[in-house]
Amino acid sequence: MKKFILNIFNISILSILVSCGGGGADCGDIDTTATTPGTSDFKDIIEKFNSSFLETKSESEYKNNTNVYVDLSDGITKYALGDSNNKKLLEQFFFTVQNEENLNYFELSDDQVIPYEGSQALSYFISKGHYDDNGRLKMGAPIDQAFNQIAAKNELGIVITDGELYDTVAQEVSMNPWASDAFKSWFSTGGKLNIIYTDFSERNGGKTYKKHMYVIIFIPKDYDGNLIKGLNTDFDDNGVNFKSMEFNTDVSNLYNRDYPDAQTPGTLTFNEEFSNAAGYFSESNFEYINLSEESDFNTYDDGVVYYLRDLPDQNGNKKNRPLVEKLFLDLESIENYSVDNVKINISNVSDDFIRFKRNYYAKLNQPEILLAESGKDSLSEENFLVFDDCFTLIDGIEPYDIYDKVKSDTSDEFIKMLNSEFTYNESDLNSKDIKDFLFLDQEAGTNNEKNLQNFEVVLKFDKKFNEDNLGFSSDQNNIIKVDVLVEKDDFTLKNNTVDKRALTWDKIDDSGVDQTLYTSLLNVLKNNKPNSTIYTYYIEFGPFNQ
Repeated sequence: MKKFILNIFNISILSILVSCGGGGADCGDIDTTATTPGTSDFKDIIEKFNSSFLETKSESEYKNNTNVYVDLSDGITKYALGDSNNKKLLEQFFFTVQNEENLNYFELSDDQVIPYEGSQALSYFISKGHYDDNGRLKMGAPIDQAFNQIAAKNELGIVITDGELYDTVAQEVSMNPWASDAFKSWFSTGGKLNIIYTDFSERNGGKTYKKHMYVIIFIPKDYDGNLIKGLNTDFDDNGVNFKSMEFNTDVSNLYNRDYPDAQTPGTLTFNEEFSNAAGYFSESNFEYINLSEESDFNTYDDGVVYYLRDLPDQNGNKKNRPLVEKLFLDLESIENYSVDNVKINISNVSDDFIRFKRNYYAKLNQPEILLAESGKDSLSEENFLVFDDCFTLIDGIEPYDIYDKVKSDTSDEFIKMLNSEFTYNESDLNSKDIKDFLFLDQEAGTNNEKNLQNFEVVLKFDKKFNEDNLGFSSDQNNIIKVDVLVEKDDFTLKNNTVDKRALTWDKIDDSGVDQTLYTSLLNVLKNNKPNSTIYTYYIEFGPFNQ
């Protein structure tokens, strides 16, 4: 520090000293252990910390746009819309979708995705836009490009098509499952798929072919509109015949917390033996429970394990009582899958959480470069940046290395200058798996599922848990992450989830049945089962056997 101060005084042009920004011995010290469920920063910190573990992530922020792609190949314009019911459905669709914000239309023809710039979408797509400049019906709708464009965005996307993709290179109808990549990408972000369809017959060359017209709706995870409900209502009210299917691999909203109140977690027995535990309940599928302030974490006869697992009743019999309960999972509501088994995975994330909190506060308290009278950055005699030596300590440690730094060191919001204790990367998560600590009471869960139609999550201390268990700290609080999960092999695709008859059609070249759309969806649902974490507890205990 002495060298640093001397360098300031050796600057030829006196710097204009800005007011203290926080820290050091003179400017404050943030104690991250004080960030608990009752403090103002906790919500932001725990939400972001939990997000770092998530497998399902959106590549982009949700935008409230609605993008409609209309197939203008003759399969739609000549044949599908030759059916009065189909024409009525499409007309009503345009009326209903007008309620959506930021509406954009795209034409699919001539192997291109063409933005529609006019103001009369209904008349254009119903009739006026069906012909090219030579008066011929348009051909070559690149519906695969439309699917891929939708899947690359986090916006509401709709494709109106007969599902047939013509390969202009091979000059034949595509035989490949061309929609697979788009479906896989869409489901991986938590998106849903709704398919509204009609049945009709196409007369072509003296033969009759069984066909469908589809309104395929890609619904983003964060979409909160009522388009599907609106379409169903308006179609019914106007006598439109249609059917619909829904597909979804998202399992993030299956829970119901039947807790004593909005501030108290499902630690009913703990609350009786000690006092009400503090909790934070996310609007997402996780919660944080702090038990450290009300109980000791040990294997002796005065701690939480004894009172919940080992305390004998009046007859001297031990009865293992729940650590947490009253969380119910509606597994039957999963649209496309049945669940064979529910499990838990337990890990100690204490070190990860400490590092995350330090990184969080470090980013809020970045170093400040002093300015010279010219308004430019102050430089030492060695042409290094001069920083305000009044900075915020975090847990008594300097978060940034501010010595001998040049402008390039300050890029990416000073991230290069962070000391090692303050970096946090999702790839560096160092959670430690813990065995023989808690178990999921399967009998209690399944009994409640039979009686109440919901699986109850009941966690108890394992009888194997003792002073020899590894993975706990005796020097600091232990934050234990308990993931309630269904492994991918325990998801079973329900019978007839993907209706083959509804998603296949006769090919007009008499080569059989077009199964490309059906195969694409079926394979993706089979091979890309849901993100398996149904719910997560973060449970904070005190130091172990201290």
